[in-house]
Order: sequence, then structure tokens, then C-alpha cells
Amino acid sequence: MKSRSHSTRLLLPLSLALLAPITRAGEIYPKLRTLPGHEGSVLSVRLTRDEKTLVSGSRDDTIKVWDFATGKLQRTIKPAEGDADIYALAFSRDGKVLASSGRYKTITLWDAATFKPIRKLEGHEADVRMVEFSPDARTLASVGEDFTFRLWDVATGRLKVTRREHQGKVKSVAYSPDGRTIVTAALDATVRLWDAETGEPRQVIRGASKGLEFCEISPNGRILFGGTGDIGQLLFWDARTGKILRDLPTAHGNQHGLEIDSGTFTPDSRLAISGSKDRTILFWDMRTFTERHSISGLPGRIESMTLSRDGKTLVTGFGGTDFTIAVWDLDGLLD
Repeated sequence: MKSRSHSTRLLLPLSLALLAPITRAGEIYPKLRTLPGHEGSVLSVRLTRDEKTLVSGSRDDTIKVWDFATGKLQRTIKPAEGDADIYALAFSRDGKVLASSGRYKTITLWDAATFKPIRKLEGHEADVRMVEFSPDARTLASVGEDFTFRLWDVATGRLKVTRREHQGKVKSVAYSPDGRTIVTAALDATVRLWDAETGEPRQVIRGASKGLEFCEISPNGRILFGGTGDIGQLLFWDARTGKILRDLPTAHGNQHGLEIDSGTFTPDSRLAISGSKDRTILFWDMRTFTERHSISGLPGRIESMTLSRDGKTLVTGFGGTDFTIAVWDLDGLLD
């Protein structure tokens, strides 16, 4: 069972949800702004490395580009026919390329300065659920509903590696901080580790009771963090051994749903953050694996999230009954 001994929770009626604060020891961490404009669930939010620009991808088949400081919408990109449901976005670390993926098997690479398309990557046999650049920006990793994990040469678009070991739709991919290992998670309830250069399998990690919707690795490279659909389970594993550090079988879930679609770590690896269809965002202490803070009573399910590099600003994308983006002030939360 999950512990609430160190957590604070504020539950607001839906009519007040747009003003929902985080509470901690009497202090309030408010939402800075709401970014309206999408007409479907916001499935991905990403910041440029300089944090001047935020991009969002949605089931409305568009990518929107925002001035992050002001929240002003700068442009809306409608990818070519066949790029519906923008599941994932990723910037290369050098800031030169944006990758997008969605339904109909394709990945598009964009010039991150002009947002003009560079090339399409074709090879997946079903929806492409997530993409991620290697730290050196030379390789793009992708995963999809065709049960595969793939590696692409960014400069040429050449498909370098295809692995089919997963036995279910693959929903998540991440690079380790040192760039040597790739982590994937799938609806077969496994996390798999791969050699980032060759794509060769290294380890299979189990423990999830249902299919996994995401898996992230902490910035210090020590902890894996994953969440399930259907049952609202969160798991923390030792990233080196695969040993379960904490299993929270009912971490999320209420009348709105249980599926945990997104998660991330704070830059100092002290907190993990999870977002769910139950319309809550929960903050987890990585020393005790207990809930520390929460944001509840939100207007829609949490489909996506990203953090600023200093950990002081959280961006979340809503779905289901609300299609806005929320920007949260976390300044002081890590004290």
C-alpha cells in the first residue's frame, strides 16, 4: 500500500481546478499559466535546451510551438498527411533537430530553427509511440506498436537496428545519462535494457502486473521508474541490478481512471513525478519511495510532462476532458 505519511493533498472541485495549487507545509506553488489551443489530448510536451521554446503534440494532429517565457503561441504545424496523432516529440541535445512521431508508421525530422521538415524515417509497421535522441545527437531511438525497438542514423535517415524481443506494443524509450544504455518499456509488462551502440539486448526487468505505459531513468543513472495502465501501479527498480526497490500497486486511480501515462525525475534525482488518468500529479521521495506532494482535482487526465533543467517549472499536457497545457511553479519544492 502506498504511504501518505509525508504527503500533503489538496482536492478541489472541478470548477476551481484551473487554480489548483500544490500544498507543502502551508506554502503554495501555483500554476503560472494555462496554454489553450489544442483540440485533442496533449500527448507530448518538450522544451528546447535553452528553454526559450516549448513544443506540444496532440491528437488534433498538430504540433504547436510556444514562447516559453510568455506562453504566446508562435506557430501551429500541420504535418503531412499520414502524421496523425502526434504521440511523441524530442529535441536533439545540440538543439538542431526536432523529431516527431505518431500514427501511420512514420517519424519526421524537422529543422528546429525553422520547423521545416528535413526527412521522413520509414520502417515501422504500426504507430510510433516514442522517439529519443542519443546524447551525441547522431542516433534516434524509436519504439512502436509493431513490438519493435529501432535505431536510426540521424544524418542519413538510415535504419541501423531493429529488435523484436518485446511481446507487446512498446510505449517508452529513454537513454541512460551516459548514453551507453537504452531503456524500453512495453505492454508485455517488461522493461528491457539495450546496448545503445549496437542495439544488442542486455537485460530483461520484470515486476509489473500489467503493461507498462512509460519508464524513465534517473539523472544519476541509479533508478528506473515505470507506471502501468489498467491498475495504477508504480515501480522503482535498481537500474544496475533490476531489483525492485519499491512496488506501489495502487499508486494512482479513482473514478476517472488508473492508467499512468507519464513520469519524470527532478534534475537532482531526489524526486520522481507521476501523472495519471486519475487527474493527479504525485511527487515521490527517492530516499523513502513515499508520496511527498500532490496536485489533485485537475480538469483532465495527465497525458504528458516535462521539467525545466533547474527543476523549478513543470509542464503538463491534459487530455480526455481538457486539452490545455499547464505550467507549474515548483520553486522551493526541492528545499
